[in-house]
Amino acid sequence: MEELRSTEILDKEIVADARKKAEKILSRAQEECKNILGSVAARVNEAKNQKESYYSEKLSQYEKSVNEAFPLEKGRFLVSFYSDEVSKAFNEYLENLGEEKRLSLVEKRLSKLPAALLNGKVNALVFGFNLAGAKKMLEKNIKNLFCYILQLSLFCVIIKCNCLFWKSGVLCI
Repeated sequence: MEELRSTEILDKEIVADARKKAEKILSRAQEECKNILGSVAARVNEAKNQKESYYSEKLSQYEKSVNEAFPLEKGRFLVSFYSDEVSKAFNEYLENLGEEKRLSLVEKRLSKLPAALLNGKVNALVFGFNLAGAKKMLEKNIKNLFCYILQLSLFCVIIKCNCLFWKSGVLCI
């Protein structure tokens, strides 16, 4: 009987010891859960703050980039606008000038060319001018004018150079 009692006591001690260990494990697990639950809010706030600072920095970089590019785009627009308006005004002026004055402009330009360019044989293509007036001006200014002067009138010749549309001119080749 004593053996039975000692076995019962031993069993009770083992169960009590196991219960103590289980309670310790349970209490540690509950403390760990409390710590984890307590730190969740802090970790969420930390992640939120990191993302806010990251995206606010990205936003400020974008705003800086846009603000730096704006004056450049504005300048490009103004230059384009001024160029277009000056070209329109210049083209209107040339159209209203009259054929004789335009021929005199071509003549002035020919007189400023180096003589070496006009020493060889020169062919002339005339467009937008009266052929007789252009021929007279060319013979006066070019010594070795080859007898080939052609008036282009069958098709529209427009040479675009820096936004100026030349609807009349003399090409010397």
